[in-house]
Amino acid sequence: MKSDLRSLKDLLEDENECLLAGQIQRLPELIQKREELLSAFGAGELSGDEGDLETVRKLAARNQALLEAAAAGTRAAIEGLRRARGHIKPLDTYD
Repeated sequence: MKSDLRSLKDLLEDENECLLAGQIQRLPELIQKREELLSAFGAGELSGDEGDLETVRKLAARNQALLEAAAAGTRAAIEGLRRARGHIKPLDTYD
C-alpha cells in the first residue's frame, strides 16, 4: 500500500509547530517518524506529485533553519552560563 507524501508534509508541519512552541521533548519521536517516512520515500513507497515534493522540500528547509537557530541559541546560553559561573566568587564565612 502506498502512503502519500502528504503524510510527510503533515509530520513536517507538526515538527515546525513543536520547534516554534519550544516543545523539544516531542522532537525525537517526530524525527524517528520522519526518518521512517523518508526511508519509505527512498524505497518508492510514497506517492505524490511534483507540487507535494516541492512543499516537502520547503518545509524540511524551514525546519532545518529552525533547528540550527535553536542549537545556536542553546550553545549561546550554555556559554553564557559558563562565563557567569566563572565570575561568581566563592562564599567565605567565619567560623
